[in-house]
Amino acid sequence: MSTASMTGASPQELGHMRPSLSKGSSSFVGSGSGIYFVRTVQSAFTRNYRRENESVDDALVPGEDDRLQTGSPSGCIWYPNEVIQLPDSHPSHDMTFDDLASWSKQYWDNWHPPFPFLHAPSILGVLERVSLDGIHSLSLVESITVRSVLSISVADRRQMPPARGKLVPSNLVFNTVDDAISCLTPILLQPSTLASLQALVAIQLFLVSMLRLNAASRVGGLITRIAFQLGLHRCPSRFKQFSVADADMRRLFWAIYSLERYLSQSLGLPLDIKDDDVDVCYSDKELHADDVGGVQNVQQPHGTYPGAGADIY
Repeated sequence: MSTASMTGASPQELGHMRPSLSKGSSSFVGSGSGIYFVRTVQSAFTRNYRRENESVDDALVPGEDDRLQTGSPSGCIWYPNEVIQLPDSHPSHDMTFDDLASWSKQYWDNWHPPFPFLHAPSILGVLERVSLDGIHSLSLVESITVRSVLSISVADRRQMPPARGKLVPSNLVFNTVDDAISCLTPILLQPSTLASLQALVAIQLFLVSMLRLNAASRVGGLITRIAFQLGLHRCPSRFKQFSVADADMRRLFWAIYSLERYLSQSLGLPLDIKDDDVDVCYSDKELHADDVGGVQNVQQPHGTYPGAGADIY
């Protein structure tokens, strides 16, 4: 059969080529992003409710944060009743472990179950150290992870009834989106480890929670390459050097996989992770030998979407 490249025919992907905001910055929005659905609904409302001389931008797409304008000149994403502003060099704020547990509750309730890429007892241990010695006592990776968790929680509290209590210190969260993205550079300067990969996924999840899907997708490309380099796309039970605990931790791959699928569908972009390249078993269905380094002659778990609801950590 002749292919598009052989015949010169254009691929049949339906999408929208975004006009550039500046020279050389045009972008493509795939049909999977729902752009046509949005335009259909918007057109229906426009015909019935638009006032004279009222222009409607029919080129907006959910998740296209590159075109968003911040309402604050400083770019700060928090309201005064959410965060207490402190200088980054401020010493340990007057807080207890119970305060930190309360501030992070929304993350553990709403985000950890579908994306269990963190070891919850370890992170709670880190929070206890923060309550005793402050955020500056943590390593770079630990600090980024804690700030991501607390930032996601503060944003999620907007969906809840107002609660009284201490405000989260600003040096424990990301105060701008750029603040979160700038943390990528120091992580890249260090050797790739599972801990640094978890910090990158934490930043990505924060961007998703703020609906900055373009930025989250770009970070996801970096996460995918590091996951491949660390061999997370291979089932750890195939290799005898991994303990049971190590094998369970390396299944954070499924959280990375789930986020990649969500972002690809939301923005209508091609997949980064192909199922044929993956043989990681599900947490409740181990198909490989767990006591030798060889591989059992069993069917590989390709082609089906992993259940993300099981909290394996």
